[in-house]
Amino acid sequence: MLLTDNVTYAMLLGRLGQLMHWLMVRKQLDDIFYCYKKKFEDFFGKLEEEKD
Repeated sequence: MLLTDNVTYAMLLGRLGQLMHWLMVRKQLDDIFYCYKKKFEDFFGKLEEEKD
């Protein structure tokens, strides 16, 4: 099973926005998707990773 989310966003303020992305926003997105994954696993159970 493969679950894919596409997130599109734009940081304002040019280089300052890029800096804010690396300092804060990236970590926040990682945290959001980590929580999302945990809730998914709580509901459906942990899925075995597929190997190619």
